Amino acid sequence: MDNTKIALIQLHSGKDALLNLDNIKTLVAQAASNGAKLVMLPEVCDYTDTRYGAEITGVFREAFSELACEHGIYLHGGSIHEYTPDMSDAGQKPYNTTFFYDPSGAEIASYRKIHMFDVEIADGPSLCESHIFSVGDSISCANTVFGALGLSICFDLRFPALYHDMALSGATILCCAANFTKPTGEAHWEVLQRARAIETGSYVLACNQCGQKKDFTSYGHSMVIDPWGRIVAEAGDAKEIIYADIDPDYPARARRQIPVIGVKR
Repeated sequence: MDNTKIALIQLHSGKDALLNLDNIKTLVAQAASNGAKLVMLPEVCDYTDTRYGAEITGVFREAFSELACEHGIYLHGGSIHEYTPDMSDAGQKPYNTTFFYDPSGAEIASYRKIHMFDVEIADGPSLCESHIFSVGDSISCANTVFGALGLSICFDLRFPALYHDMALSGATILCCAANFTKPTGEAHWEVLQRARAIETGSYVLACNQCGQKKDFTSYGHSMVIDPWGRIVAEAGDAKEIIYADIDPDYPARARRQIPVIGVKR
């Protein structure tokens, strides 16, 4: 199969959801015009450091569908705050959810973040994400013409069994939409991404937020890792689109050389 061009859009999402969405529309169009067939956004790309009600979930899902259809691309919607119909706006915690769209605009997969970032970093942020979000409970993969994509979000990255399970389910491209902090990013971001790629013989697409948020600085450094653990594209610490060509046949070759999938005891 021919190589596929992908784009990761590193954002500095702020408090204004509609302003963030306008920015996303412009950047997705730019990525698609540059030939990207898969475009990926970071975690909480809808808004940060504020709170909207259920209506904004629908606004973003509809916009993502329209963008995928308009540009004829697969669109990984990073993650957004998902309120479901049975949730009341007052007091109910939303899910932190990835929605994934095919080139027709159909929503073909979704994933609710399983692992909450409840941490206290020495000389760094103290955060309790479980106070903000409800917890998901299952893995999810999205099927595309260039392979199955496993979906994960930020703190999930520290749980290798999740990625192994996605690979066992057929994923050859593992996506991590993130809002990694600068202290943890400087220490762990690259090594964890490369480890997940090497452990599973998969591409890893890691799209991160950047910029100063209310409680911490987002690390940036979105990256694409190949199935041999090599960095093939990396952003800096500011807003940026990075591109890479991925070979859909490469994961199978890597797994033949080091057959780690399906042999764990």
